Amino acid sequence: MLHINDSLATKVAELCTPCTLEELTETIAARAGSRQRLSVVEEVLALLRAAGVVVEVPRAPPGAPSVAADAPLATRQARVLLALGGGIAAAFSPLLVELLVGRGHGVRAVATPSALRFVRRLPLEALTHAPVPSKLWPSSPTDVVPHLALARWADVTVLYPATATTLSRIARGDCSTLVSAAAISTRGPVILVPTMNEAMLHAPSVQRNLEQLRGDGFLIMHPSIGYEVAEAPERRAPAFGAAPPLQYVVDVIESVLRGLTLSPA
Repeated sequence: MLHINDSLATKVAELCTPCTLEELTETIAARAGSRQRLSVVEEVLALLRAAGVVVEVPRAPPGAPSVAADAPLATRQARVLLALGGGIAAAFSPLLVELLVGRGHGVRAVATPSALRFVRRLPLEALTHAPVPSKLWPSSPTDVVPHLALARWADVTVLYPATATTLSRIARGDCSTLVSAAAISTRGPVILVPTMNEAMLHAPSVQRNLEQLRGDGFLIMHPSIGYEVAEAPERRAPAFGAAPPLQYVVDVIESVLRGLTLSPA
């Protein structure tokens, strides 16, 4: 039998958060300053498993939420799925995530490719500690399809900003983007935060889509007063159609979550 170094055993025990054997070995090598033989690490893990210190679990596919979606809301952290459309307000989405996380909610984010023109994945991933997918299909055929996994995970889904294009997709049942597919697939409440040019907002086609979505049970926030950034700075004037203040969005989300908590099982 190999002699097990006490410091190595301590490092293995400290590092046994969910990870693969290869990831664990690499981390130990980085911290210890030298690479340990794989057989030694495996023997330490075997001893820790026998003692009940380490439990081996199946590895979740990339992007799959880790907590059971059917756990009662009153017994766990509320889960908010933030679905980003391709409007300028997407640039403020990290602040919205920060507000929600600061209130104790679990947050995941998805985005349309257009949304990623206004905000990078990195700040969202840093705040949520989760990947921000934008593709409808996973990279591997064995991975969980993102929109179904996230739709099951979310207690409430928030489309911020909900552009005219995204509203049209959802109203027509068009699941061609990850954002629209998640909003259509979820059985939980969906909050839409329309944000667009005032003329576009009042267009008959957009108003028809909003009316259809209200009838389908979607919750729609009223836009606020803001500025049309497509105009040159010197030509900008206050106009209707901007996203409401972020704190208002948080207040609506929490009101919906309170309703879910109080609802009978």
